[in-house]
Amino acid sequence: MKYREFVYTGGPAAELNVLECKELVTDIQAAILMSLEKRKLLTTFQRECCMDKLFLHNKNNLGNNGNE
Repeated sequence: MKYREFVYTGGPAAELNVLECKELVTDIQAAILMSLEKRKLLTTFQRECCMDKLFLHNKNNLGNNGNE
């Protein structure tokens, strides 16, 4: 996963729209899964299965504009 750094500049925070920020939402979900594995609340196999489903779901819905 690509490392990104976000810096708060003191201005008003922009509203996050899931449809416009799919990549960010996917990265956050992947980070949560890795955190759960690190805390031993998920096994490596469980994390890998969830990541596969997460990325497959997002790949299938990429051109769908979030309409399911």
